Amino acid sequence: MAKPAKPTVPPPPLRSNPETFSARMEASLLFWKTFAEYLDALGDHAETQADAALAAALAAGAGTGLALRGNGGKLMAVNAGATALEFLTASGAGKAILANASAAGLALASDADAAAQRATLGLGTVTALAEAVTDLSAITRSGWNRFAAAQTANTPFATGAGMVLTIFYDGSAAVQLVWGHNKGESDTGQWIRWRAASTWGGWVRLHGSQTEINGLIGALALGVAQSWQDVTAARLAGTNYQNTTGRPIAVSITTGGTTANTALYLGVATPANILIAATGTGSTLRIMSHQAIVPAGHYYRFEGAAPATWAELR
Repeated sequence: MAKPAKPTVPPPPLRSNPETFSARMEASLLFWKTFAEYLDALGDHAETQADAALAAALAAGAGTGLALRGNGGKLMAVNAGATALEFLTASGAGKAILANASAAGLALASDADAAAQRATLGLGTVTALAEAVTDLSAITRSGWNRFAAAQTANTPFATGAGMVLTIFYDGSAAVQLVWGHNKGESDTGQWIRWRAASTWGGWVRLHGSQTEINGLIGALALGVAQSWQDVTAARLAGTNYQNTTGRPIAVSITTGGTTANTALYLGVATPANILIAATGTGSTLRIMSHQAIVPAGHYYRFEGAAPATWAELR
């Protein structure tokens, strides 16, 4: 449809020229009808042109026009020659527009969706659960992960499951902490290891279950899970005895009557030679007590007459 021709405006009617006034007035009145028809035709022309332009834009590959169909969500820019618009892409005609962008920026701009962009950025999958791994030494960034021990390399235990926290100091130094999960009372705990010069060290167990912790306390603390026992019948003066219980014990020896020159010795080897307690010579009736803590593995010996009582906390 051709653009309608613009009507010619008639000369104005002038009272100063009575010969032309009547004819020009009539021509002016008739012009407004012609002008209204022209405006109507001009509107039809503009609408036709707009419809044609939209159809061309929606038609993929329609001539040299910019096809909108199939390009939803893309950015447009003036091309390098400043002659037309084009869509920005990481390749093709739009690449010239993005010539100053980095390779990472181009890759991110060309990703199909948010999941692909997370992969480009190395962010992994967005999930409420920690990401599962199959090799604790292959973790390359700080964060939480989960693993099944039977299917995972370089774990501190071989069965069950666990969670690992990895913290990188730099590219070569890091630390990992592991917690056991669903492993049972006797096989839970925490482990730690360090990475230096890009090499992981061995796992060190920090502590285990409450039962194990109680056991460690009992193995070290005097009086825990121990009781006083009368061992008078099984002990003789002048004899070295060794504490083989694996933990400290307490020894209490009493003498009575006029017993003189008694002593209690301790030592890390036999004969025990470190004097702990002693009594001197006397003739009055008295009761004397010799007491000592005997560390695990140490020896102890009582010197003097047969004691009245000999008790041990063990």
